[in-house]
Amino acid sequence: MKKSVALAILAAAMATPAFAADNGLYIGANLGNAAISGANFGGLTKTSDTSMSFLGGYQVNKNLAVEVQYIDFGKIYAQASHPITTTGTSLSVIGILPVGESFAVLGKFGMASTKLKVSCDTCTPPNYRSTRSAAVFGLGGQYNLNQSIGIRVGYEAYAVGNVSDQTDGNYRVVSAGVVYKF
Repeated sequence: MKKSVALAILAAAMATPAFAADNGLYIGANLGNAAISGANFGGLTKTSDTSMSFLGGYQVNKNLAVEVQYIDFGKIYAQASHPITTTGTSLSVIGILPVGESFAVLGKFGMASTKLKVSCDTCTPPNYRSTRSAAVFGLGGQYNLNQSIGIRVGYEAYAVGNVSDQTDGNYRVVSAGVVYKF
């Protein structure tokens, strides 16, 4: 029953015209997969996890938006008892290339501040933390179901850790989500 209602709502939303306004505030959420890579992360027992992010932005015109985002990259493991958690915030410019009435290609470029934390009481140093500010970039698409609701898919890349203490790496995030425009 719940699935039938959800499918009916989705079908009704898709049937409405998708003329999104050229400007305005929006919020959204994404769910995806974050995978870490880098020379110092090759020996991990788990190198990817489910990521989750929340975003808000302002679409300046049909081709440009400014967006802030909080992302939780999930947990990776050096050993079963030593989780590594990473979170980040970013401020980005979003380039928008409309393709037809309902679809747009998105390009993202900005700055992100990431925090990496290793939980390990017996490690040297214990319970290590590292913060890094670096460029973030991404590419994706958005399909507007109607004037207010859009579905996004995307790929983003973040630098994390610190070069000087050999915790530097890169997260690649593939995600899907929903945005709501006010």
